[in-house]
Amino acid sequence: KIALALAACHDGGTVPPALAKAATKAALIDLGKEEIDTSRSGYYDAGHLTGKPSPWGPTAELRRLAWGLLDIASCSEGAAAARLKAEIDGLRFKKIAGYFATPRAIVDQMIERARLKGGEHVLEPSAGSGAIADELVAMGCQVNCFEVNSQLCAILKTKGHNVAQFDCTEHTGLTYDAVLMNPPFENGQDVEHVRHCFELVKSGGVLVAIMGAGASFRNDGKYKGFRDWLDDLGGEMVALPENSFKESGTTVGTVIVEIWKP
Repeated sequence: KIALALAACHDGGTVPPALAKAATKAALIDLGKEEIDTSRSGYYDAGHLTGKPSPWGPTAELRRLAWGLLDIASCSEGAAAARLKAEIDGLRFKKIAGYFATPRAIVDQMIERARLKGGEHVLEPSAGSGAIADELVAMGCQVNCFEVNSQLCAILKTKGHNVAQFDCTEHTGLTYDAVLMNPPFENGQDVEHVRHCFELVKSGGVLVAIMGAGASFRNDGKYKGFRDWLDDLGGEMVALPENSFKESGTTVGTVIVEIWKP
């Protein structure tokens, strides 16, 4: 608990100067030493823990400061944020089908292409861990998220997002000012998701999607039909730089697609 509280305070710039260099396992163990009451102990009794920091030794004052961090709400909130970040970082090693978090630089491009100002009603239909939704909410958009994976849904809920565990291709009816999406690419799912979700865009609205690079060159019927459909709508497809998703654990080629609803 002390390690998490210290990490949170370091992140927030609020760590007490006296504790700033406490960074080794030995230092943390010392800071966590608990007072033992031996006043009522028998010959073979080691004593009783009091729930207070040990007052003995040259580091007693540092120990008192460290234990005090456990009672500071801001550090507790920071520790929770640190745990959430660690959980999200760990997702890339769990190989969730179709999940590769959208890097911040690409999210910024998507928002710029959608010309969002804040206040718009936006759908993220394959929300993952919320990389896109986080930025949309931060700028004041009203965001709905769909996600089929229960673990990712739990993360989205922890972040406070409005999320339903749902396959976006089954959603009909409600429409949005914008749809921003990074759908799964396998077996042409990106084509299917983009074409379906465009039906959820209001007249005058926009869909911006990340797709696999195959959408730009593959010649089977699904992909050729998609490019013809995109041309008919006056949509744009632009290749993203190589390794755009390397930080997310993949080097797959990608494109960004922008389509406005007449």
